[in-house]
Amino acid sequence: MLGRDLRELLGELPEPRVQRTRRHRLTDILLLVLMGTILGCKGWDGIVLWAEEWEPELRTILELPSGIPSADTLRRVMSALDPKEFGAVFVAWTQALCESMAGKLVSIDGKTVRGASRERAAKTPCIW
Repeated sequence: MLGRDLRELLGELPEPRVQRTRRHRLTDILLLVLMGTILGCKGWDGIVLWAEEWEPELRTILELPSGIPSADTLRRVMSALDPKEFGAVFVAWTQALCESMAGKLVSIDGKTVRGASRERAAKTPCIW
């Protein structure tokens, strides 16, 4: 798994939706949900608000052929995924990250953890 892109790993997940209902790429949806969750977005609506605000930047790494998916779409797709298959892909990716970071220093900024960014967090759907 070392060296494999998360997008590539997510692309191996079976598509839970029928062909006629697909407007958004599965990997785009999964990556939006993962990024939004990591950034601390509050629920599906928070992920959508964050994604809409950052859409130009997101388009540099995601295709988004039909724009930003709705909160309902994010919820439906995530609910339809097999949690064991998704978990296996996520674990494989994190293990590959751990292997690739072996012996390297990773700095973590604790301002958000300590509450220094509460003022900004109150104004946005995500905490950063």
